[in-house]
Amino acid sequence: MPLTSHQLEIVRQEIAECLGVELDELTPEANFFEDLGGESIDLLDLSFRIEKTLGIRPDFSSVRDQLNLAADESGSLTPESVERIRSAFPGISPLPAGPITAKGLFTISVIEALIGRVVADQTEPLV
Repeated sequence: MPLTSHQLEIVRQEIAECLGVELDELTPEANFFEDLGGESIDLLDLSFRIEKTLGIRPDFSSVRDQLNLAADESGSLTPESVERIRSAFPGISPLPAGPITAKGLFTISVIEALIGRVVADQTEPLV
């Protein structure tokens, strides 16, 4: 279930504040780490921010395990893993071409989809 427009606005605002970037920099294909300068601690901070504003806590660190993702010897996700991501999140914008590392997976579109998935699992209505 995709996020409502209000929830999406909250998520985008939290990402922008967490990273100290402008909202217009949060394009669907922008990478949290590579394009926006985020670090692992920022992803944890974002998780806490989302918990505070939406009442759910996305566990970004467990994505690799949840989707049973595998990497090759260079650290890039295998084609099978990329396909699992596409199947799990059909509404995301195209993933980057070529090899994708775990950090390369975290585009704004994927982060929004991950949060949307957690929201969909909730039984009580959120903001």
